[in-house]
Amino acid sequence: MKFTVSAKELEQAIESIRVKGKSLTSKGFGNATMGDYIYMVLDGNVLSIINGSAIFMARITLSVVGEENGNFVVDATVVLPYLKSFKDEITVAGGDFISIEQNRKRASLPKVVNHPNMDALENSLERTKEITWSAVLDKLPSFGKTAFEGAFAITSAQFSSCIKNCELVKSGVYSLNFNKETTTFSSQQTVQNRYTETITPVSILGEAASLDYTGPLHNFFDKEQLLNFYVKDDFPLLIVAEDRMILKAPQIGD
Repeated sequence: MKFTVSAKELEQAIESIRVKGKSLTSKGFGNATMGDYIYMVLDGNVLSIINGSAIFMARITLSVVGEENGNFVVDATVVLPYLKSFKDEITVAGGDFISIEQNRKRASLPKVVNHPNMDALENSLERTKEITWSAVLDKLPSFGKTAFEGAFAITSAQFSSCIKNCELVKSGVYSLNFNKETTTFSSQQTVQNRYTETITPVSILGEAASLDYTGPLHNFFDKEQLLNFYVKDDFPLLIVAEDRMILKAPQIGD
């Protein structure tokens, strides 16, 4: 596997794919990432950068200059410090190890032999492979054999601002209620401690749906992106932007 890419673009993509932020953890509500093991796949001039587990999958696509197709797994905490030290274009190659080269500079990094969640990750990739972003909501895709029932589009700025206010509740669980006209996001600890915000989508499609989810999904997207949300009652939440998508299993029960 070998390709040439902007060091800054690759760094930003890997930072984003970790999905860092306030999250519900085993120790309560606090800072966390959704995973540091990153799967990279090169096909022609398209590099797919993927993170995943049994409960979520995130994917970003970058345009690169591809030389040799292939794939490898890398630890983000190992590769990011090197990427921060490079500027402009770099050449990345994967063999027995990973190399990053630029003029007279060359870094060698270990590969991760196996992604700890590869089976679940490949299953999610297979079930979402036909799903792409569209500026117009005109169809409801399927996740595997089951179709989503509703869709709406809002901006990343609206999504981020809303969920940042929901985070102040410190519950870590976010409720999404799409009623075919508006979408309401909310979070609640007690009757006295809660936050609710209603957004009018840019466009809508399909039937009403509601679900709960966890995780700082709003931090995954770039500013000024238009986000297509695909929903179904108590079903995985799918959010698709022009160059990325994230799939998150619903939060069921406490």
